[in-house]
Amino acid sequence: MAIGMVIVTLLLVMSIVFMIGLGKSKKTKCIIWGITIMIVIAPLLSWLIAIPYGYRKEMGLRQ
Repeated sequence: MAIGMVIVTLLLVMSIVFMIGLGKSKKTKCIIWGITIMIVIAPLLSWLIAIPYGYRKEMGLRQ
């Protein structure tokens, strides 16, 4: 359930940032996307990757 919420949040944030960037200059779009990636997308994406990895390691599955 939590993983689904994170995926929905990521998609929602990316669509909002895309809509905010419409009609802006390339420089402004890069600034908006850079800030969004650093503050919102990177932490959520790292959590999304870390949870299944931690679960897999806790269960003793090795690869």
